[in-house]
Amino acid sequence: MFSQLFAGMTHGWLQVALLVALLAVLIFKPDNIQRPKYFWKACMLFVLSLFVPAVLSLFSGGIDAEALLRGGSPGLWQKILALIPAALFALSVFLTLYSLFPTSDADACWPFSGGKAKKRRASRRSQAKE
Repeated sequence: MFSQLFAGMTHGWLQVALLVALLAVLIFKPDNIQRPKYFWKACMLFVLSLFVPAVLSLFSGGIDAEALLRGGSPGLWQKILALIPAALFALSVFLTLYSLFPTSDADACWPFSGGKAKKRRASRRSQAKE
């Protein structure tokens, strides 16, 4: 019974935890942000994940009404539309963590970096030798 009562609150507590983490990093350790662009994108995606459900609920009401008139099930559209805010939130968590990793180590393990970190290290070594 308690699990059904608090089932919808888990996502809300995760959002609160991410908000506290974002604010804590900005207030106490802004120098730990290695990639400010990604941190900014993570913040924007987090805000979008908060507002998108309200906007989608406006559109899902019309979709549900059309589905009911045709004799279909409105539940499928609600499930599909519920994935969008969850995906935005997950991407904001990922980008937040990525923005806090050190640049050279994170680029080395980032699968789409194309070896940029290795090229940077090689150029730094050649400059250090000179």
